Amino acid sequence: NIDVNDIKLTTLSDYIHNSSISGYISKPGVGVGRSDNDRQFLFCNGRPIDLPKVIKIFNEVWRKYEMKNKPAFIVNINIP
Repeated sequence: NIDVNDIKLTTLSDYIHNSSISGYISKPGVGVGRSDNDRQFLFCNGRPIDLPKVIKIFNEVWRKYEMKNKPAFIVNINIP
């Protein structure tokens, strides 16, 4: 039998409070953006990852300032 009191649970909020996002993103402006996403690099704890939905978020937010192009970025998401 398993005693519920013996199970150690970690809540999602513990991960969120100890997480961080750092990196670089190009400034919006004429001639600064890219027509392709070949300069978009996303990492988790220093390792390359492919998360199209996260990249789409960066592109959509950046398009509010620069409609024609996509940003160049290097972003690292630190999760404990």
